[in-house]
Parts: sequence; C-alpha cells; structure tokens
Amino acid sequence: MDNSSVARVRYFDHQFLRTQDFVDEQAYHVAMRRRHNIAQHSWGIVVGLDLLVEEEGQALFVAPGMAIDGFGRELIFPQKTGLTGFQAKVGDVVDVWLLYAELPTGAAQPAYAGCGQKSASDRLQEYALVRLQAVEADALPETEKRESDPTLVPTDDIQDEWKVYLGRAQYDANSKRITVSGDWRRYAGLVGQNVQDPASDTRIELGPSKDDAARSFALLANGAACLEVKSDGSTTIAGTTAVQGDVILDGGALALKPGPPPVAGSTDEVDPWTISHFDSNGTAELRIAIGDKSTDRVVVGMWSADDKAFTEILTISGSPPTVTVNGNLTVNGLITGTLDKSADAVPPSEDASAKSFLLGGAASGVSGSNVLLHSFFVNPLLGVTKLGG
Repeated sequence: MDNSSVARVRYFDHQFLRTQDFVDEQAYHVAMRRRHNIAQHSWGIVVGLDLLVEEEGQALFVAPGMAIDGFGRELIFPQKTGLTGFQAKVGDVVDVWLLYAELPTGAAQPAYAGCGQKSASDRLQEYALVRLQAVEADALPETEKRESDPTLVPTDDIQDEWKVYLGRAQYDANSKRITVSGDWRRYAGLVGQNVQDPASDTRIELGPSKDDAARSFALLANGAACLEVKSDGSTTIAGTTAVQGDVILDGGALALKPGPPPVAGSTDEVDPWTISHFDSNGTAELRIAIGDKSTDRVVVGMWSADDKAFTEILTISGSPPTVTVNGNLTVNGLITGTLDKSADAVPPSEDASAKSFLLGGAASGVSGSNVLLHSFFVNPLLGVTKLGG
C-alpha cells in the first residue's frame, strides 16, 4: 500500500497465497482503522490515564486507560502502574507522556518458522510506553502542535513518535509530598458536522449551513432551530425557555424588544428597553431604561384571580416623566420636593385627601404644617411648588 491509493487483496478460487498477501491484508485493515481514528475522531485521551498520588502523597501512579495518538494508533494502558522514585531518576518536576510501542513476542511453532528462523517471533505486541521528561516548574509542556492527516497511510514505524500528554508531577523536598496537575491534557473527540438522533428529527449541526454562512452551532427539533450560535458569538434561543437557577448578566444588559406590532404589517422600529446593573465611581444602580414616548410605560401591579384582570399599582410613563400610584401610599420618612417656578407648572388640586393631610400637619404644630404647606400648595409669594419636580 502507498499514499496514492487504497487497495485490498482480492481473492479468487485456486489462488496461490504468498506471505506478502497476508501482510497486505493486515496492513489494509490496520491502516483503515487508524484512519478512522483520526478522520472521524480527534486524537487524545479516550478514557482514564489520570496521574494519581497515593500513600499520603509519597507515591505516583498512572491509572489504566486508553488514548489515540496523532497517527491513529491505539495506546492501551491496561493496569495501574507506579512511577516510583521519579524524582531521583529524572528530577523533582516531570511531565508524563504516553507513546506507542511494539514488541515482538511469541515463537513460531517448530517446522513453521522459515529456514534459519527457529527462534523467530510470530506475534507483535502493541503497548503504551510511559516517558518522563524533566522540566522547569513554570514551563509550559511541549505538547504536540501537529495535526493528523487521514489521507496518508498511517506510519507503522515506532521511531515516528507522537506523544500524548498525561500531566505534570512535582516533588516537594521539604514536605516530601508529590502534587500533580492535569492542565493541558488533550482528550479525543468526534469530527463531523451533524449529529442525528435516529428516533426523531432532532439533530446538532456544526459549522455554517447552506442558508446561513455565519452560523457556527445549531440545535434543531422538527426541522426548526431551537438554539443557534453565530460566528460572532451571538446566541439565539427560539421558543419557551425555562432556567433552573440564577441568570447572571456579567457586563451586559437584559434587552426587552417589543412584541408583535399593534397594527398588522407595521414595521416601526422601537429601541429595546433594558434592565442593567450600572456602576460608576463606586455608585451602583439598577437601571430600567424605557423609551421616551408618552405612551411608553413601566407598570408594576398584581393579578386578581377574582376579577381575572391585571391591576396597575405603580406606573412610570415616558415623556413628560410621570409617576402614578394607584392605591394607598405609606411614607416612612420625610417627603421632600423642589420649587418649580416654570410658567407651565400647574398647582395640584386641593382635593379632600390633600386637605386632610394639611389638617393633620397643622395639628402637629405651626412649623410642621409649614413644611407640609410647601409640599402641597402654591405659595403666592414664591410661585408653584411641585412635588418631585
């Protein structure tokens, strides 16, 4: 086999089979399996192979597991293995790697070995080899930066090394303890554009679609996208979404775009309203920003199960800014206001509730009622007093 073609042995009746035919047969299946490992999967740790510290921090072990190297070769590590005394042999800080290796084993049966090959092995054992490399404590591991190429026939030469990184172990001479780090470990994954559920029309699509070149990821159900992520990082969720837990907006805002237009076919653009956490010079605010039209409102109210209707309690309208309270207003503290001398200021109506409030203030003393007077009524000498204006 070579890199320019994929050929397998073709059998027929009365064929004379040579040793090379069997070698080619095995080479075909080995190469295609390894191509599968790096074409439809990505190389790295498949399972296990953790660095373990036991015996009160005195002993280092590699857990059993499996990995795939960049040539598609399987690295099988069948049992837990100790790396005793690594600090004395290699150094106090070591990176641990796994490599593919082969070892001739077994012996050909008598009369089956070739002439002059009485001790020839008839098996080739594949196994994983652990390698320790001394490094500086703050140095980055020399992990593989190459990418696999499944179009080539994978090498079968053990001199072609592809190291799979397992982690770093460090021995502290003062505490006489070993610590390990699993940073920079690479795990095997899947390579493909679609993941299809065979029992339904639910699938995951990766990369751009024929209709949207900017799409990077999508989760679809019944042919419609429920979740989409664009190449610029923006995310769109369609349909009702339930969040079990807190929603944290870090440095952003909650934008509430308007619902369906009141008139069918209307294309009026409306700026989105936002709820955001604003912090400036140590002063934190929860800001609710609405539009500036007279019809724009923020309404706080309650739902009446008896009336089957929503009742407004607190309303904040747009231009001009107006706050309306429907119901009783209880104030624990001072009511303060500013003097408005503008020509369009309109004095508040002297209704029964205002007069009652005034009488209550008068009963509490002249000075107290004087404050209340300025809060509710027009001072003929100064102009109009407008509460909260």
